[in-house]
Amino acid sequence: MSDEEAKGRRAAARADAPEIDLVYLWCDLADPAFRAKRAAAMREAHLVVNEGDNGACRYQSHDELKYSLRSAGMFAPWLRLIHVVIDDDIAPPAWLDVSSPRLRIHRWGEIMPPEKLPCFNSSAMEFFLHEIPGLSERFLYANDDMMFARPVRPSFFFGRDGWPVFRYMASRIDMDAPEIADGYRHRVRESFRFAVRTFGVRHGYARAFGHLSHHNIDAYVKSDLAAFRAAFPDVWERQTSHRFRSRDQLQREVFAGFAFSLGHAHFRQIRRPWWETVLGLPHRDSWHCIPTKDDIEREFRRIKPSLVCMNDSPEVTPLGRESATRFLERHFPAKSEFEL
Repeated sequence: MSDEEAKGRRAAARADAPEIDLVYLWCDLADPAFRAKRAAAMREAHLVVNEGDNGACRYQSHDELKYSLRSAGMFAPWLRLIHVVIDDDIAPPAWLDVSSPRLRIHRWGEIMPPEKLPCFNSSAMEFFLHEIPGLSERFLYANDDMMFARPVRPSFFFGRDGWPVFRYMASRIDMDAPEIADGYRHRVRESFRFAVRTFGVRHGYARAFGHLSHHNIDAYVKSDLAAFRAAFPDVWERQTSHRFRSRDQLQREVFAGFAFSLGHAHFRQIRRPWWETVLGLPHRDSWHCIPTKDDIEREFRRIKPSLVCMNDSPEVTPLGRESATRFLERHFPAKSEFEL
């Protein structure tokens, strides 16, 4: 297929689809200005490095964004615009074509008030997603290490009524444990507790209650995020006051609970029921992979997910990193319209 034919197909797909944008938050610790700013903020906060929450792996780039954008072009050509939000002083990736017609680069100074900056905490930044200029009412949000792995339609992310589908794993959090050492799991549990105290639990939400989010590309409605901010200004203020990740804050899981309390959400476990697998559909909607060994390709072919997150974490090994790079090059080899 020629480039012109590919462009024509992408345009046709977008013409038939509702307006849905895709948002990324991006940074790179290799950028000297960003690295210096982060180091100064850590000194000012007297912050001790915690590899789980604020270690280097949370800020490093291995060009995952490049492969994620390639996957979007391959498997979700109906997306309208791509929004990439970056620090005020950081340079965009050298390979990124910032003049691409469907790409929008935003600085945090456009979106967050000055008293909240600089910020190095994606869990706080996510409370500002609805402030992104020009963002569509319905949008997807992804970390740069999340990819589309198979063709998907807007209906994968939004129900027929237009409300988002929130996905969860079979894995559960111990809601009654006196203490959870892992900061992420602790924040997720507190988010569930907040949702129950504040919104109550209805049947659909009860199925997802206590389960970990699939940690992959998610769908949101902009006006619902704005409504959360208006309804809970004190909560919103506390959650956005942390420049670095903290055990004392909530995760974006609270948006799912709030949306469901409005009747604006659907919940789905990522493992598909057996009859959908028999029909030839993927075994899972979503796969969260931490590259620790050289078996990524084999696992991917076994699971056949629609979405994959090649998650960076302190557990990633050099062998896993090499395996992840080979996997990404193999599955997303062609340049996207967003590359120079």
